[in-house]
Amino acid sequence: LLSVLSHLTLASRPIYQSATAAMHVLTGLAHLSAAPTRISAPVMVNSVGRKAGWIPGGTAPPYLDGSLAGDVGFDPLCLAALARTGTATDRSAWTAVDRPARMTMMSDYERRRKVMWMREAEIKHSRLAMVAAAGWPLAELLDKPFSSVLGLPYALEETNGRAPSLLNGHLFEGPQVYFLVLVALATAALEYKTLDNVEGLTP
Repeated sequence: LLSVLSHLTLASRPIYQSATAAMHVLTGLAHLSAAPTRISAPVMVNSVGRKAGWIPGGTAPPYLDGSLAGDVGFDPLCLAALARTGTATDRSAWTAVDRPARMTMMSDYERRRKVMWMREAEIKHSRLAMVAAAGWPLAELLDKPFSSVLGLPYALEETNGRAPSLLNGHLFEGPQVYFLVLVALATAALEYKTLDNVEGLTP
């Protein structure tokens, strides 16, 4: 009798273990169904871009990351893509692609070179504008006194003391024509010589 009971006990042990395991599984499922579901918040990637400083609610393009002085994210027409930097993106095959897509498909170096090239052009234009903003009123204020001291004819007499320009007239009359030609040639030569001298990209 003892031998039979021991055999029955040994035979029923796997069934008991399987039943116990099944109970553990069912208990775990019951706890999972009863407990509130907790979903971890996904990691958000800032793909929208930083806030533009030149217009309320605007977004700066990705290639204007704010690392440059005065960068407020202003390039609504994506003009940076038009910079002639001599990279692969300047070839004719790219002309049919819109400018934002071109900037997206460029490498980091090409985007950086485009932005730095435009930055260099902006610095040149701003300096020229500052010279013009100072030279225009100074020419009107100082031409007559200097003409009197040096005994020269008053050059602004025909324009009533106003500097020759497209609006004031007499821009292409008299000695200023030769001056304009010389300035244009000198500017073109300087620009051609320093076209690729972009700070941070050219040794």
